[in-house]
Amino acid sequence: ASCVLEIVQVVNVLCAAMDMDTENEKASLRHCVCEQGLLNRCDGSARLQQGSTSVMVGVFGPAEVRMSKELSNRATVEVTYKPKVGLPVVKHRALEQLIRCTCEPCILTALHPRSLVSITIQEEHDDGSLLSCTLNAICLALMDAGMAMNYPMAAVSCALMTDGDLVFDPTAEQEKEAKATVTSIFDKSCADVVSCHAVGALTVDQLDRCLEACKPAAASIQQFY
Repeated sequence: ASCVLEIVQVVNVLCAAMDMDTENEKASLRHCVCEQGLLNRCDGSARLQQGSTSVMVGVFGPAEVRMSKELSNRATVEVTYKPKVGLPVVKHRALEQLIRCTCEPCILTALHPRSLVSITIQEEHDDGSLLSCTLNAICLALMDAGMAMNYPMAAVSCALMTDGDLVFDPTAEQEKEAKATVTSIFDKSCADVVSCHAVGALTVDQLDRCLEACKPAAASIQQFY
């Protein structure tokens, strides 16, 4: 309980630093609360709440891996996504693949050949920016597990509205009204984009604008870590 209290106190301080002006846009992230070590049977776990969006992540491993999935030079990374209601469908399988491809480079898998790192995600509530919240929660769970990492990833979602404005960490309602949404994942320096996922129609210049505008917000998330 004391650990959670300290984290919440840190969040309250950092949330004030999450409002930053970038050119004509305002990179404002919703209030964040993180709790680590909640799941006793996991090697690491974290619950992250960004606004009303909430995700729980459990990390297992390095552990024994099935021979059919065994890799001789690195660990196998496995991602399981559980929706809030019902069973996983095709879109959730696609999301698992996207998350695995994003998370695998940030983990030092070469240290644990012929083993398994399993990441289980439980969606608790989706009020927009679900992918960025999930990726940030995974990073916090990996840290709680003491997993060796190449870099801590910081994910930021951005919505390009029909009037040309950018909205950071958009809600579900804002995502519906947006022309396109972009989730950018940065490394520790926040200078390099390690992954990007876009939904909707936007030009290359608009994509570059979104990526550049997300960098200060990603820096505040790295500070939160």
